[in-house]
Amino acid sequence: MPITLKFVLQYLIEPPKMNRFNQKIAALHKKCGPLILSYLKYTLHIPAQDAEDLLQDTFVKVASNIDQFRGEGTEKNWVFTIAKNTAFNYFKTRKKLPILSSELKNPVYDEVDEGEEQKEPLENPQELYPTDFENRLDGIMRDMEKTLCIQLCMEKSLAQYERDNPHALCPLLVTLSDLNSPIEEIADIIFRTVLETKKLLKQCRKEMKRYKDYNEYEKKYGQASLCWLIIQLQEMGTAKEIGEIIGKDESAVRTAASRCRKNMKTYFKQCKEEC
Repeated sequence: MPITLKFVLQYLIEPPKMNRFNQKIAALHKKCGPLILSYLKYTLHIPAQDAEDLLQDTFVKVASNIDQFRGEGTEKNWVFTIAKNTAFNYFKTRKKLPILSSELKNPVYDEVDEGEEQKEPLENPQELYPTDFENRLDGIMRDMEKTLCIQLCMEKSLAQYERDNPHALCPLLVTLSDLNSPIEEIADIIFRTVLETKKLLKQCRKEMKRYKDYNEYEKKYGQASLCWLIIQLQEMGTAKEIGEIIGKDESAVRTAASRCRKNMKTYFKQCKEEC
């Protein structure tokens, strides 16, 4: 019987609970699957059904080979390597290079080192010799592996930031919603599901109604309570525009943004080292 993702995650379940093997596969799928699928669909622009199939192929290989994992690096990085190789074969078979979108959309974290040359993928791989095509594709896929690792690290780091600064979430959610940001986009920013984000947004609206403005909220919970919001708004507007939203002058916004960015960067700096 061939091993499929459905077989691994469903039919090997032992009542009343999954055995240790399946718990590990399910945990890896929950942790890494959404990031991989999002990258395949929205960064590499692979059609949705093909992306779903590649994700399934990835975890079939994970399930088939997990006993061979030797602990060199982490299991999540091992999964990302399998995903990278699976995507590589997909494009190699089609003799096609992906047209990349921007990979990291975190206003605090800068993935690209200064001075690093960015290469645009060619839309017409027939212009390349076979070895050139494979080398170019291999480079793009290595970037995929690194980016997935960084994104997972960012998710973990942001969760720690939120635990340390629990009152920073509500101003961000309510303001982005009031600015008509799609709920899916907000969910991506805070690394939550859409359902979780809707629930949190409802709770936050109730919380924010207790305060007449942002300054009163900040006075209650401290300067860090507006940091996540200010940093995110910098991606959307000028200091003057941000000031109009949160009731501060331009100079105060710039000062707060500098302080907030410095504080938040401490949570993400280890991601470059890990990945």
